[in-house]
Amino acid sequence: MCESIIKAKGQTTGTEAAAFLGVSHDTALREIKTLVACGLIARSGAGKSTVYAAVV
Repeated sequence: MCESIIKAKGQTTGTEAAAFLGVSHDTALREIKTLVACGLIARSGAGKSTVYAAVV
């Protein structure tokens, strides 16, 4: 799910992913955390400035 927005935009925030997917912020973050744990996307920053991008 979240991979599609990252592929389209190159990177995303939790808020952008939630809006794109039509789910709550918490639901989007659960999906993102799973992808980070699998090594498919990378997290940078902290708090409101956290962004997620595809691993190159």
